[in-house]
Amino acid sequence: MFGTNPIRKVDDTTDSLLVHSLFPTMQGEGPFAGRRAVFLRLAGCSLACSWCDTEFEQDSHRIPNEALSNLIRQEGLGGTGNLCVITGGEPMRQNIAPLCRTLLKAGWQVQIETAGIHWPPGMDQMEECLIPVEGDPQLTIVCSPKTPKLNPYLEQYCWNYKYIIDADEPAADDGLPLHAVSQAHKKNSGLMFRPAGESHRRNIFVQPLHYHEDRDHTQRNIDRCVQLVLEQGYRLSLQTHKILGLP
Repeated sequence: MFGTNPIRKVDDTTDSLLVHSLFPTMQGEGPFAGRRAVFLRLAGCSLACSWCDTEFEQDSHRIPNEALSNLIRQEGLGGTGNLCVITGGEPMRQNIAPLCRTLLKAGWQVQIETAGIHWPPGMDQMEECLIPVEGDPQLTIVCSPKTPKLNPYLEQYCWNYKYIIDADEPAADDGLPLHAVSQAHKKNSGLMFRPAGESHRRNIFVQPLHYHEDRDHTQRNIDRCVQLVLEQGYRLSLQTHKILGLP
C-alpha cells in the first residue's frame, strides 16, 4: 500500500481471523518458489513500508477459524503435498496458531511470511513442526526483516530470511540493506536486523525491489542481487508470480 496503510495493533482474537483474500496460485518467492499454494492474505499491518505494493486492507472480513480451515482445504489438491501460505499485511499480528495446528493435523505444509516483530501465543508449542530435520519442516517461517530487532521466539524458529534489495540504497559490508525500513532517512537509524548464530543453517534470500515505472532501476536491482548471490552465496528470489501474471 506504499506506506499509506494505517498501523494496526496486535489482535488477540483466538477464534477467528481478519481476512483480506484467499486464493490458489503459485508461490513465486523464497524456499517454496514454483509450488502450487493456497494463499491466505490476512488484513492489517504493524508497519507502513513506502515500497509495499500489496493491498491488504480493502474489503477485509472476519472469518471463524473452522470455516476458514474448511475454505482452505477446499482449495487443496487432495491427498498430501498441499501448501498454505499465510501472508499479509503482517499475519503474525493475529493469533494464527489455532489455524496452523488444524492445517498441520490435516497433513498440510504451512509457510508464514512475516516481518518478524510479533509471535502469536501457542506458536512455540508446534516446535516439532518448526525445526528442520530432513527436508522442509511442516511449518516454515520466512522473515523479511524491516526493523533493527525481531521477536526472540521468531529468531529461534526462523530459518529463512528474505531481504529486499534496492541498488541505490546504502548497504552494509554484507551487501544487505543498511537501514531498517521503519527508520530509513532518519538520523542514527542503525542496521537492519541480521540473523546470528547457526548461520550455516539459515537461508538468506535476496529479492530485487520492483519499480513498476522505472525499468532501468529495477534492472539495477536485479543485477545487484545476482552480484550478491555470486559474491556472498545468498539465494536469489524473484517474484515469479508477477513475471507470469499470477495473483
